Amino acid sequence: MKIYEITFSATGRTQKVTDIISPVFEGDKTRVDISNPNFKDKIYEISQDSFCIVSVPVYNGRVPTPAVDNLKNIKGNGATALLVAVYGNRAIDDCLLELKNILAEQGFKCKAAISAVAEHSMMPQFATNRPDDEDKKELIGFARKIKKN
Repeated sequence: MKIYEITFSATGRTQKVTDIISPVFEGDKTRVDISNPNFKDKIYEISQDSFCIVSVPVYNGRVPTPAVDNLKNIKGNGATALLVAVYGNRAIDDCLLELKNILAEQGFKCKAAISAVAEHSMMPQFATNRPDDEDKKELIGFARKIKKN
């Protein structure tokens, strides 16, 4: 199975969470860095039989605008998506719902969602050194349950 890691990670913290979840899913993997400023010039077509881990940070309870813009350049074509929202232990608000709606508009089938805590990007005193070992165990456990279903 073809697996796409579609990640917006300006600080590296969201990618860190993706790197914890992704090994649970076996297959030929392709990283798609939608935080790259040059991404806006690309269009991606994902095949229907692909599995996508779509990870974004939470900014003020929302998907960051540059991530939204770049996700609109990806055509899902019925591919299955696992949604991941990474937040700095403040609040996740409607980020996962917003991400689901964006991906559905782009033709993805949203299978499941995970919220993960990571060190806050602007106030590192919140969620310092997270995801920690306990978080990693929990994230891997969630990913295994999703894989089974």
